[in-house]
Amino acid sequence: MKKILFLLAFLCVQTFSQAQFNVGANGILQFLQGDFKQETSLAYGGSVSVGYTFDQRVDLSLVYTTYMYNSRQEFGLNSKTAEAKFFFFKESTRPYIGCGVGIYSKSITSDDLPKYIENVWGFEPKAGVLLDSKILKNLFVDASVSYMYANTKFNSPKAFNLSAGLKYMIDFQKGSI
Repeated sequence: MKKILFLLAFLCVQTFSQAQFNVGANGILQFLQGDFKQETSLAYGGSVSVGYTFDQRVDLSLVYTTYMYNSRQEFGLNSKTAEAKFFFFKESTRPYIGCGVGIYSKSITSDDLPKYIENVWGFEPKAGVLLDSKILKNLFVDASVSYMYANTKFNSPKAFNLSAGLKYMIDFQKGSI
């Protein structure tokens, strides 16, 4: 019964609002800060997202991100976050602010010690812009800068991220596909 009610509510929101699904993928360049910088000063990574945009103003997404580090021990970080963004305009250039909150998983593997894994809450405020790609209708270039923070026991991940990628809006409005 709960599933049916959820589906009906979802369909009502879809029908009565100007809303659209979106999918995206970004490449990330990460500049480490604080005690996290002891591992390495620079990292790279990528993210994939699935979301829903209401009235071309508010975007709610689920995002999976993974980072790769060049450090003296095998070190990894990934996150599973829920992200909200607010777009200032509805045109082909859309500046935005947003914040992601979720679980950050840190793992360290060393020859001397057993594998260490820690899961903590973290957040990532960001500012960016969506630009019309002019290649395909509803395909946007997504560029942003963000600050990632997760409070772990040792070497808390803190970093500035530069991100660029593509976001495709799947619009189900009549006559838009």
